[in-house]
Amino acid sequence: MKPNDEDDNLKKEIMKLRKQTAINSQIGEFVLEIYNMQSVGSVFDSLIKHLYMLTFFDKIVFLTLNADKAELKTDFSRGFGHGDRPNFSFDIFENQDNNIISAIFEKKSTVVLNGFSEINDLSLRLDMDNYLMVPMVLRTENEALSLSGKNHNAAENETDKTPFAKEKNLLRESYFPVSGIFIFSGGRMDEAELRNNAPISEKLIRLAGMTMNNIIVLESLRLTCEKNEKELKQARIVQEKLLPEKLPCNDFLQSFAFYIPVDEVGGDYYDLFTLKDGVYAVFIADVSGHGVSAALVMSAAKILLKTIASADLDPAQTLRKVNDTLVNHISANRFLTAFYAIIDTVQKKITYTCAGHCPILLFNKDKKDYQQFQSDGFFVGMFPELDLPNHEYRYNKGENRLVLYTDGVVDCQNREKIQFGLIRLKSIIAKTLEKSADKVVETVIEEVKKFIGNCDIEDDQTLFIVDF
Repeated sequence: MKPNDEDDNLKKEIMKLRKQTAINSQIGEFVLEIYNMQSVGSVFDSLIKHLYMLTFFDKIVFLTLNADKAELKTDFSRGFGHGDRPNFSFDIFENQDNNIISAIFEKKSTVVLNGFSEINDLSLRLDMDNYLMVPMVLRTENEALSLSGKNHNAAENETDKTPFAKEKNLLRESYFPVSGIFIFSGGRMDEAELRNNAPISEKLIRLAGMTMNNIIVLESLRLTCEKNEKELKQARIVQEKLLPEKLPCNDFLQSFAFYIPVDEVGGDYYDLFTLKDGVYAVFIADVSGHGVSAALVMSAAKILLKTIASADLDPAQTLRKVNDTLVNHISANRFLTAFYAIIDTVQKKITYTCAGHCPILLFNKDKKDYQQFQSDGFFVGMFPELDLPNHEYRYNKGENRLVLYTDGVVDCQNREKIQFGLIRLKSIIAKTLEKSADKVVETVIEEVKKFIGNCDIEDDQTLFIVDF
């Protein structure tokens, strides 16, 4: 290779890196912008603005999905002349467009080529020959997959063999996760150009969808909490939707948890979700105080964590980014303690950091001993700068039990004002190392109830166990 060729290739790589850096910066600005928004409409408007800024599509159409009617209808369009704006609706099953069916029920983006030649009905309606379809999903990826899995299993048990029977059953669910489909046209873009623009569009739409869903859930929670005690019970159901519906249990790890708020809603939060194949995020947090205001802070923390968390971002960096946003948007008397770890089951490594949270316990089930992961820094949301270190621990598969909890478990008191205490919790865990995670949680619940008797708990209680 000649020197000039090497220089040209280097320049191209530098330009590529600069472009990617600019895109990442714009996406970061988009996340911060929509975080402060309180309406779905505002998030949607911001999404459209950034789609135009970061992609090269000249036309955008959004078809909203009416699940009750199984109908797609033009809800938004941009880039058309006044007389050319699309305005139509159609039954998704009568239309029988496999690309549409795939986008809605498999939640997959699709590039459609030569729509005119194939007499594609949507191409004719929109006057687009080549275009990109991206579904708008109002849930996190794990939640959507969980819902999809349940529904597919239910549908497979049906005896109905009529066309699209499984898909029609999915639409009957009380909360179907897809709200509609975005259609993007780049004029004379070829397939490669459409696919190059797809990942940016998908990421922006996914972030907007998660935020819209949380706005809907939080608004429901806020309205419910303004009403009487009977309606507050409904708020607890809403808040439970913010907690993981089902914790992972597979060949890599098993997990189980219980959560008891002192009021109808509370400020504890725990989660375990996949960052990439074989790599998992483990999180537990405790917002100061309890009740509705603590629950709202907890909800904001969840949105930020799910938006920021990545396999490429270590735990300390992740909590710093969460802190950077929270510190400017919650009152001075509200903050949260947090423990965040990344379990890499491929490299058999756990990386963690702890921001003011109570000691986390890691038991070795073979050696019958344990370690304590102590707090490293201040609380999240208290000070503008959060200085946290990362810690790394190598492990052997199948011999570890990670015990995460909030201080409501160890600080609860009996009639003599004696606390349940960390020593008592350690003793129970040590005696039950041969039991499964769910059985250990049941045992701890029973022992706590027995210890406090008829006394009321004064703080939210969470116990979260992960075996790996």
